[in-house]
Amino acid sequence: MSEPLICTFCDAKFESRNALFRHLRDATEGTCGAHVASLGGIRTSENDGKRRLCVPRGPRSKERTTTTAHTSTATPGEDDATLWIGDLPRKAATKRVLHDILYRALPRGRSIIMPAIVAIHAKAYKSDGEWRGYALAVFRDKAEAEAALDANGFELHSLCGEDVPPFRIRVQRRNVRESPSTGSATPPAQRPQTLQYQDPPMRRVLACITRGEAEERLEHIRPGVAGGSLSDKCLVDELLDAHEASPPVEIRHDGVPLPREACDEIRRILEKTRWPARPQRKRVHARHYMILKRKVAVDDCYLELKSACERIMKIVNPSFPYDTLAITEGFVGNAHKDDDQAPQYAISLGDFEDGGELVIDDGKVRHVISTKNAVACVDGRFTHWVRPWARGTRFSIIFVVLKPENFVARAGAVLAPVAPPNACRN
Repeated sequence: MSEPLICTFCDAKFESRNALFRHLRDATEGTCGAHVASLGGIRTSENDGKRRLCVPRGPRSKERTTTTAHTSTATPGEDDATLWIGDLPRKAATKRVLHDILYRALPRGRSIIMPAIVAIHAKAYKSDGEWRGYALAVFRDKAEAEAALDANGFELHSLCGEDVPPFRIRVQRRNVRESPSTGSATPPAQRPQTLQYQDPPMRRVLACITRGEAEERLEHIRPGVAGGSLSDKCLVDELLDAHEASPPVEIRHDGVPLPREACDEIRRILEKTRWPARPQRKRVHARHYMILKRKVAVDDCYLELKSACERIMKIVNPSFPYDTLAITEGFVGNAHKDDDQAPQYAISLGDFEDGGELVIDDGKVRHVISTKNAVACVDGRFTHWVRPWARGTRFSIIFVVLKPENFVARAGAVLAPVAPPNACRN
């Protein structure tokens, strides 16, 4: 057992460094912490204010939330779109290597996008005395999976640029009886929606911010309280108590309306879009989520959608240097920040009703923005989420800047977008 740590001011003994630091950060009058604070406080790292705030688990009962309608589980027909890819050497049984294999093996010119790899078994069976593995790949639909069967028997001599003994992959329809289901059989959009809790619990909102932002937030809510002398746990508790006593102020905004013809056109395209089999962003609640580059590739299967988005941006702000599109169906909840280089433009479309607003929490107020058939210029580097809605389908399109050369410093959570001409609202 290690020796106890001793406070140099009062000779009190502590079992751990955390206990000692809690003692020294307690600034109550007449304590060692008050004396340390008078000397300038405990020295911290220069990057301490930039690190993510450590939010302990165990939310209070009032903060518990219910699950929403939109999750990233499997949908009916996914078994028909799933292929078994086998005879893989052990070196090939990783997602990175599988993507390299499929990029070379899948037939070109037939609008097949990279499937979602939902399972990998590196050591599944023996073939010619050597262990072989297999993977399950989910394509967008049955037709795309049928086209991908042409990759059966494709021979490879290298993996990610490294020479290996030649081998052929085996591609066939998945044997549903032998493979367990990869998800729920109930389509997410048909599950019951709830509006009982419109916003994420405050603990999840705080988990998105940095230590410095948390201290600024506490100073705004409770002027005079020195958040810098508190541990992360104590700082989180102070903020939770402060927000419970004084809930955040909401400011409502309406996005700038878009021309009805443009909204109808892009909505028709989205309704017939063949989405990736699984959301392309992890840990999101969405029926569909895909990320597209602005640059048009050869045989780009999303050319029509990208062109419609380009026309929208020419109406809104022709000089906006977006390089990426984040396009969703049924995205809801998920307090998060984006790793963008500049503000973004947000649009939502669909027949959804009673909800679906974009919410941005800047630490002082909550901006509630209606973007239905409208556009708003916001900064996704502030904590934000989408409120649930009662009925209907909601699509969203986010125009994102990721290239460092187009960096723009944060100036505010909500910025004034450029008003398009001949605008109307439904």
